[in-house]
Amino acid sequence: MRSVEELKDLTIELDATLIQSVDEKVADVFYDVEGGECYGFSLFNNGKIAVQRAFLSKGAEFPMHIHDDEKEHLIFYEGKGKAIVEGQEDRILEEGDCILIPAGVSHGWKILEDSWVIGITVPAEEAYP
Repeated sequence: MRSVEELKDLTIELDATLIQSVDEKVADVFYDVEGGECYGFSLFNNGKIAVQRAFLSKGAEFPMHIHDDEKEHLIFYEGKGKAIVEGQEDRILEEGDCILIPAGVSHGWKILEDSWVIGITVPAEEAYP
């Protein structure tokens, strides 16, 4: 298993061609959230799996939503957030923590600190949801 530091190094290398710097916010995905901002950098998609690196600002709240067909794996490698699964505040995730959201399960997020996450969806026909 890779350490959090190795994961940071790996993802920075993967998306180096996509962004000049984080401050420029040259992202390819922007999410509609309340109380903050969230943007993502697509890292990989082969039609069966999609991987994205995303920034979520403190105070951002993702509304409850469902991915009908995709399982979503989220890895927090910096910051802290609270998962809300099936309407219940499930748990706090911080550096090194991960969670699997099964397909068809309602979920949302409250971001407690500026955070960076890696998101993986399986399957993923076109892009990360």
